[in-house]
Amino acid sequence: MGRLDPFGGVMAQFVWFDAGPSVAGRLLLVLHHLVVDGVSWRVLLPDLAAAWVRVCSGGEVVLPGVGTSVRRWAHALAEEACGELRVGELGRWEEVLRGSDVVVGWRRPDPVVDTMGTLDSVRVEVPVGVTEVLLTRLPAVFRGGVNDGLLAALVMAVAKWRPGGGSSLLVRLEGHGREEVVVPGADLSRTVGWFTSMFPVRLEVAGFDLEEAFAGGDAAGAVVKAVKEQLLAVPDKGVGYGLLRYLNGAAGRVLGAYPEPQVGFNYLGRFSASDMPEELRGVGFGQVLEWDDGGGVFDADMPVLSALEINSFVADRGRGPCLEAVFGFPSGVLGREDVAGLAGWWRAALTALAGHVGGPGAGGLTPSDLPLVRVGQGRILGWERVCPGLVDVWPLTPLQSGLLFHSRFTDAPVDAYQVQLVFHLSGVVDAGRMRAAGQALLDRHATLRSAFHPDADGWVQL
Repeated sequence: MGRLDPFGGVMAQFVWFDAGPSVAGRLLLVLHHLVVDGVSWRVLLPDLAAAWVRVCSGGEVVLPGVGTSVRRWAHALAEEACGELRVGELGRWEEVLRGSDVVVGWRRPDPVVDTMGTLDSVRVEVPVGVTEVLLTRLPAVFRGGVNDGLLAALVMAVAKWRPGGGSSLLVRLEGHGREEVVVPGADLSRTVGWFTSMFPVRLEVAGFDLEEAFAGGDAAGAVVKAVKEQLLAVPDKGVGYGLLRYLNGAAGRVLGAYPEPQVGFNYLGRFSASDMPEELRGVGFGQVLEWDDGGGVFDADMPVLSALEINSFVADRGRGPCLEAVFGFPSGVLGREDVAGLAGWWRAALTALAGHVGGPGAGGLTPSDLPLVRVGQGRILGWERVCPGLVDVWPLTPLQSGLLFHSRFTDAPVDAYQVQLVFHLSGVVDAGRMRAAGQALLDRHATLRSAFHPDADGWVQL
């Protein structure tokens, strides 16, 4: 790794390990983190494989073009950092950082003493069955993402691990940072570089029954819904925090006065052969999963980012996808046995969430799923009790509002707006087939399944 030299412009090294004529060799590709991130590898490896195929066939290597360059993106971010929209976020980020943040270790990290050379770690694996639920079923029934379940479990685990630490958790999250909406017209799908964003989030779980949540009861689903909504409330997936903190002088001084979150969490995604396009699989290029313990190599004198750094990922181990996490910590701030306890609680919380998803009534809507109406979670739960299987809530159209008004306040015994058509069928009618046809009609047209209910702002259709 010492062969890399950022100051000299040496950012990549390729080393071939020749295992002899009868055993496949291996290519070690080492890139400095300044020029690559997790998404970049999903561009580089297919490009390398495609180039290899072309070279072997004697053809010219022609790779797909790059949309937005790193240079253009960097200039655009510098402009965005001083724009009105981002500056308007400053108060929100201050509010996140201003709240309580109980010390999770013996003390807060000291950048002079707590360096990467003092780092220890605890590793935890989640069973394949639980992993599959967390990756697929849980995001589907809660209409969210994988991070919703992982972070809900983390909040539950920390609350058990530090029962006197309060009901909120301040955590530093990492995102891929390729938020193209920040720069209209940007296309980073094939751009190689380090785009990672970091931002603080305060996750609040006050009022939830932790014992019930760890038992996989309704409280488990309630925690997932709360975390989902809190994550979705972060503007543009947090990219604005880094812009203000490091590219806006005045805002940077304000945010820099607050202490950094003591807990960092990063979900790196899933690593498998499917990262390589199907037509390029089997040509010899792909990640060697048994080498993933190597990770990155850090300067031993570099200060740690936080008291507790959690990096999680999913790897295909032959027996199926397996969620794994490495809990890193400076040995002068936390003890190994203590961190192992937290890792155990996190795994138990994940198992409880997976169990909850497998039970009846799991999932449901949250306010972000209903953008056409203003509503809180409590109201949604009431609607779901009245209308099990609720999939959406709409406001009434002006004509519907008028029809409903006249229907509710008329004294006539018959609804003037009710239209009834009668069909006379001849011959023998198969009741089962008739019912199936009617059900197909209801399934096809959502409006035929509507129910009208009063709301604080008027009426809505469920």
